[in-house]
Amino acid sequence: MKGIMVLICVLFSTMNARQTEHEELKDPCASIHIIKAQKEGLRSLSILEFRSYNLDIKLCEDIIGTSRPFDAIEKKQFESDFEKSNRMRGWTSSFAYCTMIILVSSYLNLYFSN
Repeated sequence: MKGIMVLICVLFSTMNARQTEHEELKDPCASIHIIKAQKEGLRSLSILEFRSYNLDIKLCEDIIGTSRPFDAIEKKQFESDFEKSNRMRGWTSSFAYCTMIILVSSYLNLYFSN
């Protein structure tokens, strides 16, 4: 039983080493996650894709020595988010308006009742 476990560990470690060698040969700057973020924005990435995107960015920054291409992606996303947030709409804003009305009316009630 111990021999089988040792054999499995050795096989797993060699396969993992081969996989990392293969991944190092790829160009991280041409990652599908980076290309997707450039075309569709950062919001198009899922949580798992975003983790891979961050790893690819780190590797690419090490290779090219700058983060300027990725700063442009983030700036584009910030501008898009700013345009979408100009108006308060949806359930969250309605809840905020109702909360403000309740707070103001209760403070006015306390102020005028004394």
